[in-house]
Amino acid sequence: MKPGGRKIVIRAALALAIAAVAFVALRPLSRPSIRMDGHGYYSTLASILFDHDLDFTNEMAHTDNHNRRRWYTSPKDGRFINPFPVGAAVLWSPAVAICYALDPARERYSDPTRWRGRSPAFRPRYVRTIAIATGLEAVAGLAILYAVLRRRFSRRSTLAGVAACAIGTPFVYYALAEPSYAHVASFFSCAVLLALALSPRRGALAFLALGLAWGLVTLVRYQDGVLGLIAAPKLLRELGRARAERSIRPLLHIALFGAVAAAVIAVQFAFWNRVFGESLFSALPIAMDWTRPHVLEFLFSTWGGAFLWSPILIVGIAGLAVVPDRSLRWSLLAAVVIEIYVAAAVSDYWGSASFGARRLVAIAPLFGFGITAFVERCATSLRRTQVVLAVVVLATLWNLRLAHYTVAGWFPDNVANVGAYARDYPFGHPNRNLPGLWDYPRFVAEVAHAERRMWRL
Repeated sequence: MKPGGRKIVIRAALALAIAAVAFVALRPLSRPSIRMDGHGYYSTLASILFDHDLDFTNEMAHTDNHNRRRWYTSPKDGRFINPFPVGAAVLWSPAVAICYALDPARERYSDPTRWRGRSPAFRPRYVRTIAIATGLEAVAGLAILYAVLRRRFSRRSTLAGVAACAIGTPFVYYALAEPSYAHVASFFSCAVLLALALSPRRGALAFLALGLAWGLVTLVRYQDGVLGLIAAPKLLRELGRARAERSIRPLLHIALFGAVAAAVIAVQFAFWNRVFGESLFSALPIAMDWTRPHVLEFLFSTWGGAFLWSPILIVGIAGLAVVPDRSLRWSLLAAVVIEIYVAAAVSDYWGSASFGARRLVAIAPLFGFGITAFVERCATSLRRTQVVLAVVVLATLWNLRLAHYTVAGWFPDNVANVGAYARDYPFGHPNRNLPGLWDYPRFVAEVAHAERRMWRL
């Protein structure tokens, strides 16, 4: 065999081996379902497609009483409402519409009385469709991120960065174990926004697309609107061109960006006004403590601390700090800092039923950028390359292993729920009580306990 052919065979065998290992590692996380927050994200699409209205009575019959009372019942008149953003439903809609068109039982849905108070939108075929659509969003988002990073970094560094942000952050858990949440949609929209913000194109279509992307980011999760900072360098460069060239065209580009983004975001406000008759900000039962955010607890505590569950995030931030382009470096760091501040200011900063810092999945593409930059900057010799890659791999596998524990039910998915600790400890065991914020010995004991159970299995 010629040397070139031998190299192709070796690469193909290596790719197949990596794919096999990935399948074995990720398969236990697969859990097609529509649960908890997923009901809110999906119910808008389900109600419009199946009922042709925004009456959520049928859809909310599929969630539990606690969530139905807390999130989906109006305190004013007791009717069912939906305070969740609509962006994830928009992204799922093509796949669900195709599934609906091919459903042989579709004709029966024209008579809602046959549903007996429940919606056929939650049948297994549609649950699987949501899981598939979320998986496609995950693959597309990772492909876009790879294309963006590959223009700036080597193939080795890019592969390391993309793989680490995919498996070393809560992204992997929400792509597979909780596909009805909006976090993967946030990842996808952020990757699109990052790609367009870094694109050298500066025509009207480029700024129209950039506005659409920012609008989509906000439409998926409104708190992620702060990610418009990613587009700041491109907008500032356009403003500088307007001054230097004494031309109005760059200003029209900026105006187009803002107008398109506003038009997309207006869809969310129209939905809120239709459902609530008022803005979200007076209707949503979410408490924010803007003056005393729990930043240290959010990042380091045993209550789902971001750096404790996903230590690769530290590498990502360190990498962003060494990005050569100053304006890009500061815009990405500012987006990360503000996103952390907002997540830490929420009353349930640990994420309630959550795996790690789930609200940071939206900026996982930025962490992927930072990880790639870190590997590129530090891997300057064979020995340093080995050390850097070892750190990245270990930090990534730690997050993945905690995800395995959580899906298996041997690790709490809500550290604030005392019932989550009664799963297999005997009555009277101290670990049946809620943990402290800084109870690292107990955290280590929980990990050891779950690992022993995994090995027995």
